[in-house]
Amino acid sequence: MNILLLTLIAIAAWYAIFLIVKARRDKPFPCAYCLATVATWTVGLALTALQFVHAPLVLAILMGQSSLGLFFKLKERAPEIMAVIQLPYFFTTIILTLVVLNGWHTDFVPPLVLTAVAWMAALLTLAYRTRPGMRRFVERIAACCKNI
Repeated sequence: MNILLLTLIAIAAWYAIFLIVKARRDKPFPCAYCLATVATWTVGLALTALQFVHAPLVLAILMGQSSLGLFFKLKERAPEIMAVIQLPYFFTTIILTLVVLNGWHTDFVPPLVLTAVAWMAALLTLAYRTRPGMRRFVERIAACCKNI
């Protein structure tokens, strides 16, 4: 069984389904590609839990794409806030993906502590972002990835 081929077929099938649903709706509907990716890795997780397939690398790639897609969608809506919380956001999604794929392990405690510290620093930065010195710092963080 070629797991990559099956994954690509699943994404294409979900994509077609969500495009049809999107075309028939008057209200805004999420990105068909994003939904297809989430649906594929969700089904993949279920099939893994039922021991029908074992493709953690493929699942990790798809889950990473979803996490990055969500990041950019959030950044589109709240660019300054996402600029400040992007590091703890990425730390969190990496840890969550590993926990979902491999289960909990005590090795995750030190990265969780680092992630909590990063979240605290980001939230403090957001809380004080209107102060002159902090404002410039937030602007520098926000400008970090603009001209790549």
